[in-house]
Amino acid sequence: MTLRTYPVKEGDAGNTILDVEVTLDRPASLQAQVNYATSDIEALAGLDYVATTGVLTIPVGATSGIVHVNIIGDVIKESNEHFYLNFSNPVNVVIDGDPRSRIMIIDDDKSRNNNITTSRSVDSGLPESTNEIPNITKRNHV
Repeated sequence: MTLRTYPVKEGDAGNTILDVEVTLDRPASLQAQVNYATSDIEALAGLDYVATTGVLTIPVGATSGIVHVNIIGDVIKESNEHFYLNFSNPVNVVIDGDPRSRIMIIDDDKSRNNNITTSRSVDSGLPESTNEIPNITKRNHV
């Protein structure tokens, strides 16, 4: 069974479905099964992607199977983030090497200039004040 890194664009709203293809080096002579579950790295379940668990079954004669993972879109400017799709308990199949696929969520939110607002009280005689209101929020950063 071959696993790899998968890049996916985040999107601005709703969910983007990523199809993770798990491939065999030859057609399955017996039905193959493997458990899968996501786990956080920088990307967080519920904020950046939908936590997913299940059993992938690859039927006799097939060379691959698909695991669907939902990526949660937003308009927050942030770094690219990663999480794992972990595989365990293989039946009639051998996992070569690391039993994880790394998924990279590519932030596709464009950088924007900060908005600047100006306010002045006509009656107070106070000088004009300027406030900068950032429209870019970086999640998971101090």
